[in-house]
Amino acid sequence: MLVTRAGPPPEGDAPHPLLVLLHGLGTNEGDLAPMADGLDHRLQLVFVRAPESAPAIQEGYQWFARGEPSESALAAALAPLRDTLAALVASVASEGVAPPLFLGGFSQGATVAVSYACREPDPPLAGLILLSGYLPTVVTVPPLRGLPIFLGHGQDDPVIEYARGRAMADRLATAGARLMRRMYQQGHTVSPQELADVDMFLKGRLKQARRVVPPVTP
Repeated sequence: MLVTRAGPPPEGDAPHPLLVLLHGLGTNEGDLAPMADGLDHRLQLVFVRAPESAPAIQEGYQWFARGEPSESALAAALAPLRDTLAALVASVASEGVAPPLFLGGFSQGATVAVSYACREPDPPLAGLILLSGYLPTVVTVPPLRGLPIFLGHGQDDPVIEYARGRAMADRLATAGARLMRRMYQQGHTVSPQELADVDMFLKGRLKQARRVVPPVTP
């Protein structure tokens, strides 16, 4: 299991919806922790550390080496992530009921998150949050059958160009994902407006996940 860091205790009744966030290249599991203040407090937030140390960056980690991942490098990142997600879901399940699982990430973390969604059917996702990422060329996108995805990207991003995020969005939409796409006048960062939009996306998904279907009366 990868190193994880839990966010603040969630509010409301268990099982708490689980949001797992993956950091970008050269940082660690604490990098996205400040996002907790701007997200729905019903969520159980978990921040996950990438499996490899980033060369020449103190306390920095990476999911794969800089640049496009090879098939083997991507597989090496996804295997421990899959096991970690399964363990996290089991740890917050209540009375045998698994919580909705949302997966997201920033930059390289977003790239790993979307690759997981395309390749790993279990544990299944209730939604995906992709911030300033791209879809690797080695990943084939399967039918996504309405998977809700938030996709945000800075128009002036000098690290992962906006065009790469747009190309990813097009491929995901073609595969049947249900996208909430947002472009921002910013670089390679997460702005307060983007965080607010992510929160709006999650609130909409939590409302649907908790909807009670009335029984059919004869």
